[in-house]
Amino acid sequence: NLMKIYKNYVLTFCLLILSLFLRLNNFNDTGLWGDEYLTFWNSEPFYSFSEIFYRTQESPSLVPPFYYYILNLYTNYFDHTVYSLKLFHILINSSCLVLVFFISRYILHNSSINLVLYLTSFNVFLIWCSQDILVVNLAFFIQLLLILIFFDLINGLKKKLNYLKIIFYSLISLLALTIHPLSVVIILSQAILILFLLFKGVELDRRKKIYFIFFALFFAA
Repeated sequence: NLMKIYKNYVLTFCLLILSLFLRLNNFNDTGLWGDEYLTFWNSEPFYSFSEIFYRTQESPSLVPPFYYYILNLYTNYFDHTVYSLKLFHILINSSCLVLVFFISRYILHNSSINLVLYLTSFNVFLIWCSQDILVVNLAFFIQLLLILIFFDLINGLKKKLNYLKIIFYSLISLLALTIHPLSVVIILSQAILILFLLFKGVELDRRKKIYFIFFALFFAA
């Protein structure tokens, strides 16, 4: 009976709802600190992309300008307030948990998926980060998306090659590097795995697909 509960998608849904509640709980009670002031300052909606680029070059935080471009577009349609920006980062952080769930399905048994989701949903550090107006939330989301697409490509090596997925993977890799340079660690790790599969003696059709994936990684790098 306990194993059935672990595998139950109702439990998955409850964990996601509870995690969202924890991230929303009193999120607007505190103001901004340190780097958050820079994010708020650089994301003002009336600045052009060129002005944002100049501001980020002068900023001591060394955060790439693309992050502020996204926030600039967001604040053009929503209020440029602490409340609005915090809510954006909380929703991005909560979406990461959905990606964690789908990634877990590739590498774990059903009984372990909800355990992983529980550990990430109630992780105090991730909850704390979700309420910060910082690039880490968006970077985490893009990096998890990159890992999910990579697992999907590896899982589909025995199937027909999907060129759209290869292109999409290349674009997400570029986006991950643009959002945060340390994403290169993930991409290099994936490239090493691809090289391992390539020289493992796989059949010809699968080898061709691996070449395409490696090309996508090389293009992104």
